[in-house]
Amino acid sequence: ARVTGLELDGQGNATTFTGHDARFRWRWNEPNVSPAVGEAPTGPPAWFAGFVVRIVDPLTNAILRTEPPAADPVYTYTLERNLDDGGPRRSFRIEVAVRDVYGRTGEYAQLTASNPAPAALDLLRLTGGFREVWVDFAAPTDVDYAGVLVWASTSESFPLDASTLVSDGAGRPAVFSTAPGTRYEYSNFGYA
Repeated sequence: ARVTGLELDGQGNATTFTGHDARFRWRWNEPNVSPAVGEAPTGPPAWFAGFVVRIVDPLTNAILRTEPPAADPVYTYTLERNLDDGGPRRSFRIEVAVRDVYGRTGEYAQLTASNPAPAALDLLRLTGGFREVWVDFAAPTDVDYAGVLVWASTSESFPLDASTLVSDGAGRPAVFSTAPGTRYEYSNFGYA
């Protein structure tokens, strides 16, 4: 028996997803489980142990996770699992196969899924005030957008680390304190 129709749940042939989790669904070609139109399923055969799911790094082919056999033809790769597997990864391959009660695994169906990063911040605007600067921008509409980091320094070349971080959050505008008559350089990044 083989797994067929592996897809992002409800997305057909799409290979990109949004949000933190990717949910997958599939079918298999066992006639008693996936019957012809109008026929009732009779349940899995006695030899069926479950579906084996593997998550693989598509660049290195390293297997990141192998789930024990499960009966349901669905799987959700959560952000928590992604992080446990050394992520977050924006792209990974899911492989699903049928396993029998003797430990034999069939051919793996594969799908490489990706979750594109939120777009770069747009329409940046700096406004000076009394001993402060406001950094404003058009808030991204991407569901993965979580906030923006802003770093500032009086040096042209400065580290993007905790020592120069002046704002971290989803609120707009980002506001940071300044000294009168001092030139500041800044850098910012949106994050998911």
